[in-house]
Amino acid sequence: MTSRFLLDPKVLDEFVSMPKVELEAQAAAYAEVGDGSQPNYFFYVDDLSEQKKKMEVSPLLNLPYLPGTAQGELGFHYRMANLLFMSVSEGDKQRWGSDWKSWRGQVFKKCEVLYVRGSFIKGNADLLKQYGISIVPLA
Repeated sequence: MTSRFLLDPKVLDEFVSMPKVELEAQAAAYAEVGDGSQPNYFFYVDDLSEQKKKMEVSPLLNLPYLPGTAQGELGFHYRMANLLFMSVSEGDKQRWGSDWKSWRGQVFKKCEVLYVRGSFIKGNADLLKQYGISIVPLA
């Protein structure tokens, strides 16, 4: 189930003045990984190559960023946070759908909010909004 999210660009760069940006994904998460590191905004999509095409015309590319990709992700590193797109199949395999309890426990410790296919696994809509993301019903 795909969800539509509105991301406030101010969470990526405090000096930006632009409207919220729409993103569609199967899942979204907010996590702070490591001491003093930038927060991470994860969006899990069906097709990374299609997401790359969408990002090529996104207003988010008007903000200063460093591209960053690792195996299985498409990343944009901004002044205040990282925006990362990952394959939803990786999320299913390694994160929320995992039977490996220790790995799943590590993810839950790191994620403040985890929203998967229309349901919150951790956190809630109000907490997600505090981190600059709103969920918008699909038309």
